[in-house]
Amino acid sequence: MLVNSTRAGQSPRVLVVNAYSIRNLGDAVILDGLIAVLRSAGARRIVVAVPHGADEASPRLAMGADEIVPMPFDLSRGPAFIRRFYPVHAMYALLSLAAVTVVAFLRPSSMVALRAYVRSDLVISSGGAYLGGPRPGINLATAFQIVLARILNRPCVIAPVTVKPMSAPVRFIVARALKGIPVFGRDHGTVARLRRIGIPATFSGDLAFRSRAAEPPRPRHRSLESLCVALAPRQFGWDTEPFARRAELEAATVRVLTTLVRERGARILVVAQSTATGLEDDDAEITRLLSRLAPDVAPSVRRLPHARSVDEAIAQYAEADVLYAYRLHAAITALMAGTPSLVIDYEPKVRGVLSTVGLGDWVISSAEASDPVMVEGRLVGLAARADQAEMRLSIERGSRLTSPFVVELEDMLGAAAASASGSDA
Repeated sequence: MLVNSTRAGQSPRVLVVNAYSIRNLGDAVILDGLIAVLRSAGARRIVVAVPHGADEASPRLAMGADEIVPMPFDLSRGPAFIRRFYPVHAMYALLSLAAVTVVAFLRPSSMVALRAYVRSDLVISSGGAYLGGPRPGINLATAFQIVLARILNRPCVIAPVTVKPMSAPVRFIVARALKGIPVFGRDHGTVARLRRIGIPATFSGDLAFRSRAAEPPRPRHRSLESLCVALAPRQFGWDTEPFARRAELEAATVRVLTTLVRERGARILVVAQSTATGLEDDDAEITRLLSRLAPDVAPSVRRLPHARSVDEAIAQYAEADVLYAYRLHAAITALMAGTPSLVIDYEPKVRGVLSTVGLGDWVISSAEASDPVMVEGRLVGLAARADQAEMRLSIERGSRLTSPFVVELEDMLGAAAASASGSDA
């Protein structure tokens, strides 16, 4: 456990769970926005539960968190030989969940992670698209962080989230985990899906637009005589729509880069938006793409170092005239740099979030992304028509759209502060 001692012991205390990995800059910019909102809403102490070990701690403290605690349960932990075999890993996970649940009922003070729940005045489940989809296992693990708040009698709220279309087992898990909790969806599809299973969700914008880095981009002069294109690729899981087309997408991307370099003299910047583990490791896809480039193209392609913060990522995207993104928050981060994006609609959240801020025309389907001629034309067109005023308005609109969540948060923190004052009296 790491602590920033400047606000030790102060109330209201907030525990943030499901914040994922700081090595995914999308998760980082969402957490940064949440911490900014919490401070403005009156939170005096912010504790963040960390999923992946000590390397996650320092960047979160730098963002403004006051304390880092371990998650009560983490799928990435456990002996390596157990994690190699799904049935064994699933059984290990269920036994671990059961053990933590027993401790939560009998002696929560014996675990650091559970003490953080008990001491909190409010639990907030943050993150991006961590609920929904076809897989019950991952939903059980993330929903468990929410259910613990109910077991330990702590008020809880779900920060703006995307819930993907759900299988029947996942609908069962999500409906019971979120019952009776204020839930905010960051796209209208999520709100509709949750309402269909009896969860009265409310629309509120993506918290990335409240990041302290989300200042309106400065006016920029661009010259297409020296076109610079950034690329932020990713791997696709089997439960995403582009998975079946991943070979086509990779081949089309290589052709796009080749044409941009050979016919337009473009410079290419390749960015890893996420350096987390497994499918969240963008470096694996980058290595595959770069290995397929022709010798005459490779010198015009530069692989950028990993950004250590949201501000560094914005500075990287600011070098480019346009971004070709396989990730939603790569596009949002580039937007903060004043760089337009063409984004593959790999999950419903992409079009769902960007359309709320007037940027739905930045989104293409995976079928469209398989056409290199179309992709190249769209990238060049976006670079030529980049409208800084429009992008500033989109950031401001995104910030305003978070208001329903912010109002609820202020009310819950106010109630917590009043309760603490009453107890002191």
